[in-house]
Amino acid sequence: MSEKKKNRPSRWWLRSIPIWIVFILLIAGAAGYMTIQRTPYYIEVTPGVIITATPGAYGAPQTNRTYISPLETATQAAEVPENVTLSRLEYERHELLRMPCTIPFEPSVGYFVFRIWMQQSMELFRIDENGEGFCYLTDDEYMDDQPAWSPDGQQIAFVSNREGYGIYLMNPNGSDIERVTTGGTAYSFPTWSPDGQTLYFQATIDERFDIYALDLQTGEQWNVTNHERLDTMPAISPDGQYIAFASDRTFNPFIDSNPQAQYNSFDIYVANIDGTNARRITLDQGSEESPKWSFDGSKLIYVNNHRQLVVINRDGSEAQLLTDKFTANYGYWLHTNRMLIGRLRILNLTDNSILEIQSFPDIGSGVQYADYLGPQNME
Repeated sequence: MSEKKKNRPSRWWLRSIPIWIVFILLIAGAAGYMTIQRTPYYIEVTPGVIITATPGAYGAPQTNRTYISPLETATQAAEVPENVTLSRLEYERHELLRMPCTIPFEPSVGYFVFRIWMQQSMELFRIDENGEGFCYLTDDEYMDDQPAWSPDGQQIAFVSNREGYGIYLMNPNGSDIERVTTGGTAYSFPTWSPDGQTLYFQATIDERFDIYALDLQTGEQWNVTNHERLDTMPAISPDGQYIAFASDRTFNPFIDSNPQAQYNSFDIYVANIDGTNARRITLDQGSEESPKWSFDGSKLIYVNNHRQLVVINRDGSEAQLLTDKFTANYGYWLHTNRMLIGRLRILNLTDNSILEIQSFPDIGSGVQYADYLGPQNME
């Protein structure tokens, strides 16, 4: 037996195969990694073109990511971030008008302004009610949110953290951004008085989470609701005499020990414009929020605990579920027979049909906090 072993051909290479396989895989992996990690990559694109990096292997994005080319020159090299190779890059061209938005107003149509959550920021956009004229109003690294048209369409109020968290104003083309509030925190939900002279909003100032008002002419600011509980989401009646808002005033921490119950206990209140004589008008279980007035001020629409829209008289009578076929975070009348029901969905009240405006690039996580400027408000 020992002689046979001695004369048997050597097969050392068989025993080393696993080692060579591992070695080859390591070399291939390293080469692939180095290829993927090369940075930066450039491609020539038109300014304002949207470049979508599609998912790929070796650490490329797991979901589509959007990058927008610079604007300085007619043809500009756009940098493609790390972990994306040219062989895995697909780009789709959308000829967008970038800030400032140069598309003029058409008095015969209405306009939406809204927020889209981008990769690392929130940006504001404008589009008309026919789905045309889409353009950027802001394009930066800040969190710009909750835009609100002035009654005459000459300004847009919004929330931002760009120079400290607060309420800002800008022109309808995105220019001349100006901060109008100072101090405080948790600024949200700006809304205008019908004459355009006063802004109402929620804020935390001096440890009070209330609704405040700001006179844009004098700069005077005051606490409107001035209550120990949380008051939020103000809406001013068309005649400027009343303010509707959501509040957790009925929440009793001594009865309900669940800390989350406070955030599920908002009701709709209506008060005089100075905050006096606040009256609760909703008695539903759960939380009601986002009140909006009808054109004549006789009714309100709000969102109930099931994210359904409910219409109710100003005195709290005759609450009616608008429809149970959809959910929404907010809703309001566009015309007497049309209503916005979250995002950019328009409900025809005559036949309950729904039209969604989708004629713009999919460049973020969806439309939120849309505000509408109707043709009747245009000069």
